[in-house]
Amino acid sequence: MNSDVYRWCAVPQCNNTSIKTPNKLFIHVPKNKKVRNTWLNLSRRDRTSVSSNSVIYFCEDHFDLPNDMENYMQYHVLGSVLQVHMKPGCIPRRFECQQDRRKQTSNTTERSYVLKKKRRILIEDSVKNLAEESASTQLQAAASSSESSGTYLPISFFTVRSINEVSVLFNLSVSSFFLPARFGTPTKNVNMI
Repeated sequence: MNSDVYRWCAVPQCNNTSIKTPNKLFIHVPKNKKVRNTWLNLSRRDRTSVSSNSVIYFCEDHFDLPNDMENYMQYHVLGSVLQVHMKPGCIPRRFECQQDRRKQTSNTTERSYVLKKKRRILIEDSVKNLAEESASTQLQAAASSSESSGTYLPISFFTVRSINEVSVLFNLSVSSFFLPARFGTPTKNVNMI
């Protein structure tokens, strides 16, 4: 591209010029009336403010160059091209310079309080799962030793989900009921502490 020629982006609210941003590509807006009007409408530029014969440019910020530019590989490898060749039918798609068209979701990372909350929930779940696994292992060991001795285990350490299923609870401070160690239905002599 000829760097001696002053170029400015015709997209409203875009401040790129060949002086401010000399490394940017400036794409010539086609003279074809239909295509030109499409580009101007997409950029929200008033078509009547621009003569149909005037030479105007859009900067590279408004295009997806790898997909829209025919000679992008040459530009990418060599760092420059004599003339920018856009693919037929390509249109400008990016208008981040216009405040009302900026993406509502930011590309930044999540806020710290959201991350802290997620981390806290994850840690709480992990601790709970670890404690349940540890307690069930201890329960199995206690059950196997109490079966042989015929002793009863306190029910305050258990929550009955179904008639035969018993799971461990933590720090339950209620009156203790006793079940037979084999976790069947309670016997007639239910003891209370």
